Amino acid sequence: MINGSDCPTASKYDFGRLQEAYVKIWNNAHRFIPSKGKARTWMVTVVRNKTLDKLRSLKVRPIEIEVSYEGREFASQQLNPEQFSHLSEDTQQLLHCLGQLKPEYKECVLLSYYYGHTHGEMAQQLQRPLGTVKAWIRRGLEKLRLCLD
Repeated sequence: MINGSDCPTASKYDFGRLQEAYVKIWNNAHRFIPSKGKARTWMVTVVRNKTLDKLRSLKVRPIEIEVSYEGREFASQQLNPEQFSHLSEDTQQLLHCLGQLKPEYKECVLLSYYYGHTHGEMAQQLQRPLGTVKAWIRRGLEKLRLCLD
């Protein structure tokens, strides 16, 4: 078993949060619906949501650093064949499906699920109405779901 002393950057607080998430998964296992997705995806979502809930309750937000080589603009959209071959089939399928989305849908989905922005933060950053941003996320997720099934 791993404990906080085995990992120099982890704190007992981190492991406590992780344990709480696993207990929640265990207690709610009956709610998992295999037809909606894989168990791993469901469990990661539970852990992610538990972590975000705690961060929001502490009013702690990650600091974004404005560096020219970080962010969506710098990231290459194309992987070379060697890099692509190392990705799991699920990841390859997800990249393919993300590539099929309209640019605004893709941007909103990535800002929300990869970068962890709230809907309000995205609306402000994209200078779009909140309802529009929410609709783009919903439509993007619907198209991803159809593509991944």
